[in-house]
Amino acid sequence: MSLLDQLKRAFHFFGKENLAKTPITYAPLPDDIRLASDLALVIIDVQSKYCDPKGKRGNRETGQIAKRIQKLAPQFRKAGIPVYVVYFADKPQKLKKIDFYEFKPETGDILIQKDMDSAFQGSDIKNILQQHGRKRLLACGFNLNACVCKTVLDGCAEGFDIRLLRDLTGNDNDNDSSNAREYVKKMKMKGVIISNASRELKNLRAGRTAPRLPVLQPAPASS
Repeated sequence: MSLLDQLKRAFHFFGKENLAKTPITYAPLPDDIRLASDLALVIIDVQSKYCDPKGKRGNRETGQIAKRIQKLAPQFRKAGIPVYVVYFADKPQKLKKIDFYEFKPETGDILIQKDMDSAFQGSDIKNILQQHGRKRLLACGFNLNACVCKTVLDGCAEGFDIRLLRDLTGNDNDNDSSNAREYVKKMKMKGVIISNASRELKNLRAGRTAPRLPVLQPAPASS
């Protein structure tokens, strides 16, 4: 077939009359693998005061989870998810002055200082997330029964869609882990999805593939 014939067929296929009678089907992406343009990872209070097993409040669980956050955060960054690092302090601190434990923010992470348990009450996180167009949040950190729970519930009240990464969230000695289920239940009742890092990373990897396009079924070539 000559180049001229190929061009004629192409013009015929994309002609208005042909496209009008060409069946078109579209398969939307499932919710869990939507493109992540409005998604953010929010890491809360991974600090020595709450995590270091050698301190009064830290324990084996907090130490292990802090290391797990440090290990998995790069995978979220690699998937194109921005990381918002919330820390508790009376006033904003320079990075080297913040007592992060087993976790180190990277260039590009957004540091947010809060002075109350809930980041939505003790910081400007709401405006920051809205300015950046981040409506869906993956939340994790410390402590589940206090700062994490209050931040998540307040975020839901502000209209954010939040998932709690349970495997990256723990309690220090000042927060009884035995009643963590009750706090998880409170969050679930407000619409929070309880998830884990591996599941969300799997969804993100699936969602980073090219979106499915309408499938055009070409009409038979004219004789």
